[in-house]
Amino acid sequence: MLKSLTGYGASSGEYNGAIISIEIKGVNHKYLDISFKMPKIFNQWEIDFRNLVRERIKRGKVNIFINVENQGSLFKKLNFDLEIAKNYYDSLQRIADIFKINNDLSLKDFLLMKGVFDFKDEEVDEELKKFIENLLREAINNFEKMKIEEGAHLEKDIILRLEKIKNYLNEIDEKKDIIVEKYKEKLKKNIEKILNNGTEIDEKRLEFEIVLFSDKADITEEIVRLNSHIEKFIKTCKERPPVGKKLDFILQEMNREINTIGSKNNLSDISELVIETKNEIERIREQIQNIE
Repeated sequence: MLKSLTGYGASSGEYNGAIISIEIKGVNHKYLDISFKMPKIFNQWEIDFRNLVRERIKRGKVNIFINVENQGSLFKKLNFDLEIAKNYYDSLQRIADIFKINNDLSLKDFLLMKGVFDFKDEEVDEELKKFIENLLREAINNFEKMKIEEGAHLEKDIILRLEKIKNYLNEIDEKKDIIVEKYKEKLKKNIEKILNNGTEIDEKRLEFEIVLFSDKADITEEIVRLNSHIEKFIKTCKERPPVGKKLDFILQEMNREINTIGSKNNLSDISELVIETKNEIERIREQIQNIE
């Protein structure tokens, strides 16, 4: 089962009148890189949040956004200072008595008095932390679901390309004996020219040259290994993630074998098949860069 490194997941919920929402966005990255953007008051729990993410996500650049609507219901508490209010009242009453005026104070007047009312940060409770962690798990579940869906599309495309490569290899295998035959024909023509000049030919040397060339030009071993790598690649796709790095290594081995086949070949038909195979391998390489 392949997982894409690209994905999106979200969750939201209400806690004491505040709406808390979490978004997770993932893109391709060689290693695991997690970043949080959230209210500062949550920073005290960032390590715990990171550990929770690491349990489920192994690779990629992961951006996590925690947003809170109506934050005041969570973080601010209205405090009333009775002593300051009493001092204001007593002072104003004395002024009213001294100057013989009416003291017509109202509740609205107290709202304008500095220090009577004050909003202070309230300590965030552990219940809120658990609530956010549950939302984070839900967002990760949705994130992983999308990664699996995208991974399935990638796997389908990769398997089709591997089938193409296997077909190319079958064609190469069918044509490989022609390489030696072409060499024999070329060698025969050269010998005929030499014989026409009256030069004697060493038959044993001639046989040795043909055998030597046949051995050097034989690509059977490379074809067998390349087919074996393909089967291993397909089997690895079914393993539990992360498998991206392993697939990349297998692909390097596949590329090495096809390059060897190309270097041993002097037949245009096979050269074209080698080029097509290398093109498909390169397309698969681009795909697995986005696989966890």
